[in-house]
Amino acid sequence: MESHDIVKNLLKKIPAKHVAQELGVSLSLVYKWAEAPIVGSGTSNPLDRIEVLTRLADDMAPLEWLCTRFDGSFVKRPSMEVTTEDFVYRVSRVMVELGHVLGEFSKSSTHAERFSIEEVREIRMRWERAKGVIEKFLAAAEQGQYSTPPFGNLTSAAPQTAQTKAVPKITPTLYKRSLGLNR
Repeated sequence: MESHDIVKNLLKKIPAKHVAQELGVSLSLVYKWAEAPIVGSGTSNPLDRIEVLTRLADDMAPLEWLCTRFDGSFVKRPSMEVTTEDFVYRVSRVMVELGHVLGEFSKSSTHAERFSIEEVREIRMRWERAKGVIEKFLAAAEQGQYSTPPFGNLTSAAPQTAQTKAVPKITPTLYKRSLGLNR
């Protein structure tokens, strides 16, 4: 969906006159925002401008700010491909990150302690990292990368072949990497 389509759909819910008054622009400009730039006399709308700011700065801050203003959070879709060899490692990383976040919350509730600003920032950083890993899984699944079991049929007693790999052992090094301690 293009930005002008989003504006067009919004104008079905909100009168264009009201939008123009609230934003302090002309009614004709609001209607131009809803037009495709190629077809009509469409002009750069506020969504296009946010996209340009984000791209020029190479910084997600405008999008993160918008999400925060509406009680949400922004998670960037990953560009890297997740291979089936990374499957167990990534699952363990998600579990470790979520475990740390939950552990921090339980520490607070069981000891009736308050979090310092630094602790809250650390928890937020871990939570954002865990969301990023989960998003990588979802994006890979949407692309069909996990449409078949990554290690073959693990319940069969058949000997291991090239198609049925053994589940990799989580070593201390892998565990540290999952925590972001060894990169």
